[in-house]
Parts: sequence; structure tokens; C-alpha cells
Amino acid sequence: MTDPIQRILDVVEQRSGMTELEIAKAVFGPSAVQQDVNRECRTLVSLGMVERLGVGGPGDPYTYRRSNNTPAAVTMARLRSTSTQD
Repeated sequence: MTDPIQRILDVVEQRSGMTELEIAKAVFGPSAVQQDVNRECRTLVSLGMVERLGVGGPGDPYTYRRSNNTPAAVTMARLRSTSTQD
């Protein structure tokens, strides 16, 4: 099975503009909560692999989309580097 970061990246790539709750449910199933993906989403943002939009909170929740500025080879190298550090 793929690791959660790769699964989140795949979901965001397939459907841009999802909230953390929507991503969590897509990755972990209908009983998932947004806290299941908070850490991984922040990691992907800090690596420049996805972009976070919105201000956060109920009125304007964060949404995520794949960053267009990161070449695929760099993206995969960053992902592997992060996975081996855990």
C-alpha cells in the first residue's frame, strides 16, 4: 500500500480544491477526520508540492491544489527524502 503522503498527493492531483476533510475522507474513508491529514498536508505545502489556499476556519477552510512550479523529478526526490526522515 502507498504511504499517506503519496496518497494525499495523488488525491489532490486528481481533484484540485479539496479541503482537508475531503482529502481525509478520500484517503482514509468516510469516518476520517481532517486531523488525519493535517501533518501531511503541511509537509506537502512546505516542500512546495502543493499550494494551500484560503485563510482556514469554517468560513474559508484551507483548500489544496498541486503546485505547478515543481517538476515531477524534484517532487518525487523531495517525497522520498521526507519519507526516509520519519
